[in-house]
Amino acid sequence: MKRKRNKKSRYDEFYEEIKYFLEIGLTKRSAWKIINSRLADFERLSYPTFLHFLKTKGLQ
Repeated sequence: MKRKRNKKSRYDEFYEEIKYFLEIGLTKRSAWKIINSRLADFERLSYPTFLHFLKTKGLQ
């Protein structure tokens, strides 16, 4: 029997910050740009991936 792996998104460490950005009225795209600017080039994720993260965490 295979066990399901609990994968963590690179965005998980920024969850509280993303939540704050959205609460103060920043657009999703602006929040994505700010967070992605803090990641190394090889770690950056696409905007659709960011939207999927928001949807799965209930932030959308």
